[in-house]
Amino acid sequence: MTKRLTMTIEQVAKKLGIGRNNAYEAAHCGQIPTIRIGKRFLVPIAALEATLLNASKEPSGRMAKPTVPEAVAGLDPHQIVRKSEGRKYFGFVKSTLNERIKRGEIPPTFPLSDSGRAQGWTGEQIIAHHKARMSK
Repeated sequence: MTKRLTMTIEQVAKKLGIGRNNAYEAAHCGQIPTIRIGKRFLVPIAALEATLLNASKEPSGRMAKPTVPEAVAGLDPHQIVRKSEGRKYFGFVKSTLNERIKRGEIPPTFPLSDSGRAQGWTGEQIIAHHKARMSK
């Protein structure tokens, strides 16, 4: 029998003792290393072990630096980003994104229509948010 080289996000969540949603958010933000095969996200066991080993060497037990989602690198400061695309730029599912906006951890959105139903950010707001995160 061959040894598995990867685990699913759900398996990683169980192993780390965290919830499934937290595991997916950590994977989306780059805190848990992943590879994508088709629609599945898999976690290479060796990369996860290396990440955990490096994190445990940090004084606080945290990752050395937060990561910035790849989508932010090519973001035009003048571009308008709809709130529905927030996960791509902030790495959080809709409910967590809303919660973090309420707590002031993510910039508030502004209305994109007269009805206020469509909400969004400017690219400049998103870039500034990530620059501030990286400087901490």
